[in-house]
Amino acid sequence: MSENGPVKQGELLRFVERLFQKEGDINITEVCYFGEQNVSTLHRIVSILINGGYMNQEEKRSESCLGLRALGFSKSICRRLIVRDVGFPSMQQLGKLAQEDISLSILDKNEAVCIELIKAPHNLRTPVELGSRVPLHCTVVGKIFLAHMGNEIRERLLITKGLPRYTQNTIIDRVELEKELIIVKEKGIAIDNEEMEIGVRCVASAVKDYAGDVVAAVNISVPTTRLGNRRMQRLTHLMKECALEISNGLPKK
Repeated sequence: MSENGPVKQGELLRFVERLFQKEGDINITEVCYFGEQNVSTLHRIVSILINGGYMNQEEKRSESCLGLRALGFSKSICRRLIVRDVGFPSMQQLGKLAQEDISLSILDKNEAVCIELIKAPHNLRTPVELGSRVPLHCTVVGKIFLAHMGNEIRERLLITKGLPRYTQNTIIDRVELEKELIIVKEKGIAIDNEEMEIGVRCVASAVKDYAGDVVAAVNISVPTTRLGNRRMQRLTHLMKECALEISNGLPKK
């Protein structure tokens, strides 16, 4: 390992992992003793993290600790875990009533990510999986997030990602999409008419925190062969009740 070359990604990640695992301050000499990295490399890594606000330098030059910016990420992670933990019992109940795939998703940059999933007891199921990422413009959870974000943020995101077509039902016109999002926000639900995948329809509703901000979206995914208009109405009603129950269960601060 070169002592004077640029810091490699692997070196930085190993140190960050050690930093988050460590309780209290981290001693650079101690890290070097275990043969992980040399002093010169570690000092450059620490300097990068301090300048970015991810670490604070203690009075002793050999010791550092997590900075406020890193703690901000930990709070974000905790909020996601809280939504999942609070939402799971309501999702289980919804799964029993609906007998279909129930998922809970959060917004991560320009995609929606499934963080919890209740699978339907059928051989024919939808392709949603835990940890799967989906685009925003053609999915119900994505429409929930788009409808409730600020105009400038939504504009920037849609310009960056565009509106790629996935099926013949995908909305690829900006004006049409904006009209759709207005309806989503007014009704509190989003509907996917085979816009992401042919043979699958979905309905989702927003999970909101105590301030009224959308923190997640609950989704029912159903093969079109099992979904008529009357059943769609029932599932939509159950979905809204589930999302409201999770919202009411979230911490007030």
